[in-house]
Amino acid sequence: MLAGASSCLASASDHFSFDEHARAVYRDLLQLDFERCDAALENVRINASGAGARNFAYLLLENERDFFRLFVYERNGEFERLKGNRDKRLKRLQHSELDAKWKQFLQAEIELQWALVHMKRDKPFRGIQLMLSAHRLIADGMERYPDFYPFRKSAGILTALLATIPPEYQWASRLAGLHGDVREGRVLLESFIEASAKSDSFLIEEALAARSFVSCYLENDPQTAYRYWI
Repeated sequence: MLAGASSCLASASDHFSFDEHARAVYRDLLQLDFERCDAALENVRINASGAGARNFAYLLLENERDFFRLFVYERNGEFERLKGNRDKRLKRLQHSELDAKWKQFLQAEIELQWALVHMKRDKPFRGIQLMLSAHRLIADGMERYPDFYPFRKSAGILTALLATIPPEYQWASRLAGLHGDVREGRVLLESFIEASAKSDSFLIEEALAARSFVSCYLENDPQTAYRYWI
């Protein structure tokens, strides 16, 4: 089975398991149904002794909820209210007993998502800082865990998006050693999608959407984009 598909250690320990309940929350999130998503995540939080208490899939879902709220909508005061969640989640990961590759992957995802939020809110320097942090985690993860494919998904998204940094800020990304290339990002996403074809990877929907976005908006190829949009 693909490394990165639903994975679970003993329920009594810290683990990552994208079980049916987590998948249901994820579907609500992709549909931007924040009311249902909030209720489900709150239920996991208050049931501290339940099966989801040490399942770090819910930490990722909480961060993705913040990401969608801030990236899709721009409601007054919401960024200031939510921005402290990044540090809290990274600290929780740092002190967890989660398997090392999952811990590193989740750290990278949190950094990447908050980088995109800062770029969207016209905070490019902070965004580039967070992209650099994500890049280091992803590059190291791909080297340490070559069979752990989720890093390829993240690398593809980051590599493609780095190519879209506005020209007036590209000097900062170059100074940080960040290199963007749309084609390279597309190839990385395709390698993840291909590796996921015979597995039940929870990231496949995100990878397909990202691949479609690259074709449609970065390569001006809507016909190819349509084939990936499911």
